Order: sequence, then structure tokens, then C-alpha cells
Amino acid sequence: MKSTIIKRIFALSFAICLLLAVSGCGGSQPDGSTISDTTDKISSNAIETDDTYEKDGVIYVGEDTKVSAEITVKNFGDFSSESDKEANELRKEIIEAKDTIKAKGTTWYISNDGDDDNEGNSPEKAWKTLNALASNEYKIKEGDAVLFNRGDIFRGNLNTISGVSYGAYGKGDKPTIYGCKTNYAKEIWRLTSEENIYAMINASSSDVGMIIFNHGEAYGNKKIDNVFECDEDYEFYHDRENGIVYLYYSKGVPSDIFYDIEFLSNKRIIQIKNNQENIYIENLCLKYTGAHAISVGMPVRGITIKNCEIGWIGGSIYKGGSDTTRYGNGIEFYGQTTDAIVDHCWVYQCYDTGLTHQYGGSPTSNPEMSAENITYTKNLIEFCSYSFEYFWGWSEKGVQTYNPNVYMKDILIKDNIMRFAGYGLGKNRPDLANVGHVITWATSYNDSKNFIVENNIFDTSILNLFNIRTHTTVNPTFTGNKYIQTKDGRLGNVVSEIGASGGEKRINLTLDEASLKSFDKNGTLIIK
Repeated sequence: MKSTIIKRIFALSFAICLLLAVSGCGGSQPDGSTISDTTDKISSNAIETDDTYEKDGVIYVGEDTKVSAEITVKNFGDFSSESDKEANELRKEIIEAKDTIKAKGTTWYISNDGDDDNEGNSPEKAWKTLNALASNEYKIKEGDAVLFNRGDIFRGNLNTISGVSYGAYGKGDKPTIYGCKTNYAKEIWRLTSEENIYAMINASSSDVGMIIFNHGEAYGNKKIDNVFECDEDYEFYHDRENGIVYLYYSKGVPSDIFYDIEFLSNKRIIQIKNNQENIYIENLCLKYTGAHAISVGMPVRGITIKNCEIGWIGGSIYKGGSDTTRYGNGIEFYGQTTDAIVDHCWVYQCYDTGLTHQYGGSPTSNPEMSAENITYTKNLIEFCSYSFEYFWGWSEKGVQTYNPNVYMKDILIKDNIMRFAGYGLGKNRPDLANVGHVITWATSYNDSKNFIVENNIFDTSILNLFNIRTHTTVNPTFTGNKYIQTKDGRLGNVVSEIGASGGEKRINLTLDEASLKSFDKNGTLIIK
């Protein structure tokens, strides 16, 4: 305890010294120089032009960068499996999807070549930033469309409006929205008095869950308690109180080594608010946030998300304080949801789950809470801790209690390809034993009616391909799926009828044909 207190005192002093250094008061280094003298310079990799051009698979858009799908996949590492052909074909289909939005009302345009003082109602009069979209929200009505110029990169977040469509226009790659406020390879990294530890003063006060270098060439390992835990390359600590990120890196000034550094802070990129309906989202690329890429409130109806690319999501601390649980999902429906579609989306590298609908609260004002008519079709989900996670329950004073009005109905998960669960951003999470492609939790009753999981490919998990639990006698129906797993992995397990005392009926499915047929009589098993 004494050692911890001393370290925390040092950490506070550390932060104070850095803040003083920024204001010009110095701060000595081992060689006698100041923190400012050591690294007060912008990276030599900085791009000085606003022109868009491509070099070595990296697209430079002014001060921002993005990479091709080929480079993105390369940055996942040397992974291959029996579903490679199907995954490559589906990925290509998603990437090359055409724009289909035709507004009944006004179409609003956003472009890197625009101006926030423009009217926004034509490509020639486009707005430039998401800030302009927010400040002109009062103009946007049901039946309108908001379109982003293809090939452009935008930074920030947006809140949707009922009855409005969001998508792309022009030619080129999908328009991209980064949740990170800036490329930190273009900012000043300061060497601290601790060997190989650099500090970024201009960091978010919102918890930084992960750091991504060069669009996935490397990513950080977050330390929770203090900066002194960082003693290997890419380990980092976020001092939220002082807005400083500390990074251990032994190979030089980070901004001299990397052309792109993204902080994943605890924010949503797209927020579909409570009580919204009839929202259509297509052909957007969403990256780099520590919470969710698309977060859907409740109650909602008529939400469609198609042909989107979502990657490098999550890792932020959910609640804070003594609770250090980390989260971050690609697309999350939370609470009452009716008539929703997620189709042809490529979701990868999520700290938590790629796709999910979930609820575990106690809505005393509305005792009915259902997920109805939700379909997830032809999505490609790769390198997430969970490809698809669901839980649905009712909590009375913090204890899960059965309520017949809290249920899932007419849920379809079909023709998706889910690959490499647990091998991505979440591989250092403390509960790695729970990862898998279809996962739910015993803490919720998970009552379901007509919940079908059909004709999917579940390819490789670090442990279980699936982990299904319910307090009732009804589990989702799995049929005609293909299961691909390493010989050292597991097929999964099914738990039903969990009693109030914790007793349960568990079926542990070993990695063999007989076990598979007891669970999915039309399924196919491939052992690598």
C-alpha cells in the first residue's frame, strides 16, 4: 500500500512537471536539457500539403491518412483459414457497394473542400466539418439525406435525426469518420524524465482505451493504475485528470517513427438517440473510438445499417472509479428495438463485440422491453473478442428476475462470416476465456422466440466458437452453419435452465461431429 501511494505521488509530480514545461518553466532531463528542448518539434513525417495523394498504400488527405483495404487486412497479421475465399469476396462486395440514397426532401453535403459558412444544400455549397452539421441540425428534416464526399476524412461525432438517411456521394473510397480528434503523429511528444516514456499533453480527458499506430501496424497495451506500469514498447497510461497520455517507446520520438497515431477515446462516432425511427445509414467508414462506432438508444424502430466499414473500436473504461471494466462495440442496439437491419457490414478489431443487441436494466416506467424483428445478414466480422454478443434481461434491485414482457422475438443471424475471435484488440483482456463468435451471459434470462442462427461461417476462436446461456428452456436455433476450429480449441457450450441458486443444465460440446450434430444437426465441422 505504501509503495502504491508513493507511486501515485510521483505520478502527480510527473504531471505537474510536464504541465509546467508546457507553460515555459522547464523541467530538467538527465542530460540537463528541458522537456521542451528534447522533443519540441513536429514529426519529420508531417504532410505540409492539402493535396490528396497515395504512397505505399497510404492515402494522404491533407494532414490525415487512411489505408486501403489490402493494407488493413495486412495489418491484421499472418492469418489464414478455410474461409479466406468467402471472406475476401464478401469484403470486396462491401467495399465496392454503390450508393442508393435518394432523398425525398433536401440533400445536405459535407466535403473536405467545403466551407462551414456555406448553405450545405449542394456539392458546390458543401459544409466542411461535422461541427457544421451539428450547428445546422435545426434545418434537417424527416425525408432529408446527409451525404459525405467519397475519399474524404472527417473527425468527430454525429447525432442522427429521425427519418434522415446518411451516406456517401461522389467517387472513390467510402467517406471516413475518425472518432479521434486529431492525428497525434502530427502533435508534439515530450520525453519525460523516465527512460523511454513520452508524454502527449494535448490528450483527451475522455478515457483513452487504445492507441493505434499506422492504422494497425501496432497498437498499445493499456495500463490501468499508473505510468510506472509501462516498461515495454506500446504500453501506455492515460492520466485523465490532467489530460496526459504516457507512452513507453524505446525506438525514438513516436512522431518521428509513425505517420499516423490515433487515440481511441470514450465516445460514440454515431449516436442514434432515444425515441428515433426510420434512420438509414450506408457506405460510411467509421474508425478509432474507444466506445461504440454506432450506438443505438431506445426505443427505436426502423433502423437500417448497410455496406459500412467499422474498425479499430473500443477499449475505454465503461464507468470509471473502482470499476475498470472496458468496453467498445462496432454496432450496439441497447433496449427496445423493433424492425432493424444490419446487412453487408465489414466490422473488425473491436475490443468487445462486433454486433450486439442487449438489455439488462429495470425500466419501471415501461415494463415491456423487447428486441423484435432484427436481422443480421451477410456481415463480415473479424478479430473481435465477440463477433456477436446478446443478452436480454430484467433487473430488480440489481438481481436478474424473470419477466415475460422482456424478451427477444424474430431474430435472424444469417449468411454472416465471423473469423478469428479473440485474436485482435482484446487479446490482452483479463476475461479472454469468455471470447467467441456467438456469446451471451448467464446473468440475463435471455428469453427468446423464433431466434434463428442459420448458414453462417464461424471460423476460429481463441477458445470457444460459441457460448450460449439462458435461464429458460429456449435457446436460439442453430442450423446449417459451418464451424471451423483449431484442434486445440473448443466447439463451445450450451447452458439452459439456470436456477435461482445457481444450478444449471450444461452441455459441453467437444470438438467432434457427434457433439456438433446434437447442437446443429445440419452443421458442418472442419478441424484445422
